[in-house]
Amino acid sequence: MQQQLDASNCVGIRAFADFHSFIELKRVADEYAKEHFEDIIKGDEFFELLTTPQQLIDLISSDELNVCSEGRVFNAAMAWIHHDEQERRQFLSMVCCNSLHCALLSDTQTCSIAFMQSKILVELCQRE
Repeated sequence: MQQQLDASNCVGIRAFADFHSFIELKRVADEYAKEHFEDIIKGDEFFELLTTPQQLIDLISSDELNVCSEGRVFNAAMAWIHHDEQERRQFLSMVCCNSLHCALLSDTQTCSIAFMQSKILVELCQRE
């Protein structure tokens, strides 16, 4: 199965490996997901098979995540929330707090992203 890993099935294979306690396959799928994060977030599995906020946080909070910018991580986290907003809205603050490695951001980026987070939180609270 390891040879079958690609961006379109990585999350599903990881879920399968986790369910069946295939530790090595899960480890390999996790590594693949971190290395190919920007490809994985383009697929349906990212939204459908990462069913808990902790699964998302485990992925996006990794120091080994391969992304061109922290903004991409934040945008992916917000897209995950919006995919099933009714169910996932309650996890917004938990996901936001874990979607960025602030130490990697410049002061300007930190201020800009903090503003975006607060704006999104306000918008979601107003919808309720």
